[in-house]
Amino acid sequence: MARLALCVLALLVAGALSSPDRSNVSPKVADPVFLQRQVDLMILFFHLHEPNHPESWKQISKSWSLEKNIEHFSHKWVLPRAVPFSLLESAHKFEAVTLYNVLYSAKDYDSFYKTAVYLRERVNEHLFAYVLGVAIVNRPDTQGIYIPRLHEVFPSYYNNGEILTTAQRINTHGHRLVESYPSTYKWDHNVVIRWNATIWPYSNDHSTPVAYFTNDFGLNTYYYNYHLAQPSWLHGEVLPLHKGRRGEWFWFVHKQIVARYYMERLSNGLGEVPELGHNIVKEGYNPGLLYHNGIAFPVRPDYYHLDRPVLVHALQKIDDYERRVRDAIEQGYVLNHLGERIDISSPEAIEILGSVIEANVDSPNLKYYNDFISLWKKVLGNSIVHEHQYHHHVVPLVVPSVLEHYQTALRDPAFYMIWKRVLGLFQLWQEKLAPYKREQLAVPQVAIEKVDVDKLHPRLNHKKYQVRVHVKSEVAKTVLVKFFLAPKYDSHGYEIPLHVNSHNFLQIDEFVHDLPAGESVIARDSVDTSKVWDTANNVYYAFEKSLQGDKQFNMEQLENMESLVQHLTLPKGRVGGMPFVLMVYISDYRAPKVPREPTNVAKVSLGLTIVARQLTDDPLGFPVNRPLYPWQVEGVKNIYFQDVLIHHKHTPEIVIPHME
Repeated sequence: MARLALCVLALLVAGALSSPDRSNVSPKVADPVFLQRQVDLMILFFHLHEPNHPESWKQISKSWSLEKNIEHFSHKWVLPRAVPFSLLESAHKFEAVTLYNVLYSAKDYDSFYKTAVYLRERVNEHLFAYVLGVAIVNRPDTQGIYIPRLHEVFPSYYNNGEILTTAQRINTHGHRLVESYPSTYKWDHNVVIRWNATIWPYSNDHSTPVAYFTNDFGLNTYYYNYHLAQPSWLHGEVLPLHKGRRGEWFWFVHKQIVARYYMERLSNGLGEVPELGHNIVKEGYNPGLLYHNGIAFPVRPDYYHLDRPVLVHALQKIDDYERRVRDAIEQGYVLNHLGERIDISSPEAIEILGSVIEANVDSPNLKYYNDFISLWKKVLGNSIVHEHQYHHHVVPLVVPSVLEHYQTALRDPAFYMIWKRVLGLFQLWQEKLAPYKREQLAVPQVAIEKVDVDKLHPRLNHKKYQVRVHVKSEVAKTVLVKFFLAPKYDSHGYEIPLHVNSHNFLQIDEFVHDLPAGESVIARDSVDTSKVWDTANNVYYAFEKSLQGDKQFNMEQLENMESLVQHLTLPKGRVGGMPFVLMVYISDYRAPKVPREPTNVAKVSLGLTIVARQLTDDPLGFPVNRPLYPWQVEGVKNIYFQDVLIHHKHTPEIVIPHME
């Protein structure tokens, strides 16, 4: 039977955050207990649409019972049966929280594992995969367990119906059908399906030219993993990640993604991200995706009217919730559930503001400052909700849109319209903060004399590059180096002023460096922040071999597999070069309040090591986390702006391995 591999031609995307310096971290070898748990839990994610096949699972499923083993749990929860799952549906979220409490409250690993096996074929597979992932990330006895990428668990979220139909037919009938599909070819013992999302003939979406970015597996999986590690329904005090900076990370992650998307729009001549109002959304969206049961994802037609009676109530609630947040920013305080004022006029208040806007459980007043972002997603997704009751007359049957799944939300251009509007609230708050003083930005003993950058090509062109920062320092000291990238011109060809462009700066690198006295060159290669994700099958076999004693498994390998989407550093650019601004900033190194632990590499399993292992106590995105004006940086020698060009080659010019 043919083995299938999907080859997506256009994976030219970016969005990397910072990359910690790991040079002083000694390798840690995985112990047998960890390896056994890794193998046991990882295989639970495979073939989730099928019943339990391994004999050991069948025995557990038959013999294990929640009711008989209730003494092995610290909370007595009752788990409902499986239902169609959408986390934005309140009844479904209740099921997720209930299932999480069952798994998390298991007092020992054995009870946790057997319960997971027992529930695997008894609850909805999408609900199970989500909650099992959240439980693995948060349980102390499963820290560091590798969780398979969601696109390997549920490919239907990432590949359209045409790809999956082709794959299923060839997988069923074998290699003899390969010649019947022009998009397929044989490669060793595999069958590869060529795919270019930017020229799919069945889509007339205006955003199709940037589909290589919005549809990228790595980017969408990262966004899903971010929410897996930081569920809005889980209190911050029990989370191992983001502790103390939850609201700030909520802002920063979305600011990075929207800034990156804006660069792709400019690269493809699509103009500014459209403003979102209450009248007409001109750009529709047809994802072409099918749920595993064959039901198509909802479609939003072009010129989608929002002034329809069915949407009036939702839009009114959105207006109310947004106005309350805007009023709080203008007044400088939010109200808690007792009606008491909480000041948000200080820089540290981004924690409170972020929780209020996300409407997570750490919000001081969740009922008053409600979740308008999810309401926007339901309105713009054109999703389907059946009014009749589906499960125990409580849980409705829904057909969610791509906006209502974290693993698909970034595909829809409406996502960026929503977030441009949301980030506008953060910007309103940031503008009310005092501008940074020169002494807050400057490092008097350090001067950047010049910056050299190799010719820049995006990843699809397979070109490495190096940034060389020529520095003169009066003393030897440890510093933090950051690279930011922003467009130089807007869609109308006008140069973007620095204070306006501040929110467009994408942080593409961050590292600690020991700066010697005198003149030196900081050389940073693009490969220093690049990691390659391996397939779940290869990772599983590596764990098995290590468990059998054939080869040690270095925990550093996990961090390599768990890196943020750092293959997505540069935007597409243009043929002949597109102007961007590279900002290099060197600051004094300020250690984070939560010390970095070398073993943190074994504590994070979702590509979010940068979140857990924060390099510095500086605010995220500093110094462009507030509007930055030319008068602030004039004469500040540790900030340097360098004009760069990013070059792009058309697809026919790019070398395709199977054609060599």
